[in-house]
Amino acid sequence: MSDSPWYGTIDEGKPLVQGEVIHSCPILIPKTDSDLTKTDKNVKIIIRRYNVIIMSQSCDLRHDKLDNVLVCPLHEIGKAVKKFPHLKSRKESEALERGYLPAYHLLNECEISGSERDYSIVTFRDVYGVPLNILKKSIQGQQRVELLPPYKEHLSQAFARFFMRVGLPVDIKGFQERLQDM
Repeated sequence: MSDSPWYGTIDEGKPLVQGEVIHSCPILIPKTDSDLTKTDKNVKIIIRRYNVIIMSQSCDLRHDKLDNVLVCPLHEIGKAVKKFPHLKSRKESEALERGYLPAYHLLNECEISGSERDYSIVTFRDVYGVPLNILKKSIQGQQRVELLPPYKEHLSQAFARFFMRVGLPVDIKGFQERLQDM
């Protein structure tokens, strides 16, 4: 690994932080046949478990200002290329490595003993809100690992870039031709 470590450990009892990796996090997903437009408060849910990374701000987590914590799925590279096979191509993998694919963010491998993990990809297309109390219970007894600065801020910036994209209805036409004529 480099001289600037990507990961560190978090002592038990410390608050959750942005960039913290949560293994087997319970994600509550409403069943697709549930009618959420009705006033009935009983909704069928599916509980899926994903490895995730916390995207909510550490200051909000530290001061319990959130009921729900934003998390994004974290896929180890082997599983990621099975789920997203286009990432295996040389062109796409180089774009991923350079940060040119807005929906994905590449993280370095983790070599912390007991928390080893291969290169991983954070996906921004699926963002989940996990109740804070459920998240706190799910980390009990786990070794806690976080992404360290500046990599944590780099992830946060990539997340923001994904959501601030603006699609224009019409491309600018003729610019390339005009530029070539100069």
